Amino acid sequence: MTDDPHPIYDAALLELSIAVFDLETTGLHAHRNAIIQLAAVKVEAGKLDEELMTYVNPGSDHRPIPPFITKFTGIKDSQLTGAPDLAGAMTLFDEFVDTR
Repeated sequence: MTDDPHPIYDAALLELSIAVFDLETTGLHAHRNAIIQLAAVKVEAGKLDEELMTYVNPGSDHRPIPPFITKFTGIKDSQLTGAPDLAGAMTLFDEFVDTR
């Protein structure tokens, strides 16, 4: 084991190639709520670059999106029809962020 820190720890944020992401869900409980939207943006040298946004279809067994969540996020159940499932959305995300 080495005591040398990884070079990323000493890098200035403006020097890094990173991805920032956000999730929207049907609630706050991981065991009974679902991810319904995934968004990410690439940041290169401190500037916004490419963007990714996809709805996520939680499957036929999910409960309807609660009215509070629709009001809070603007996402309706009808927008999830035809969207990739979570595995498909994560594949898109993985390809988008690459090694960031």
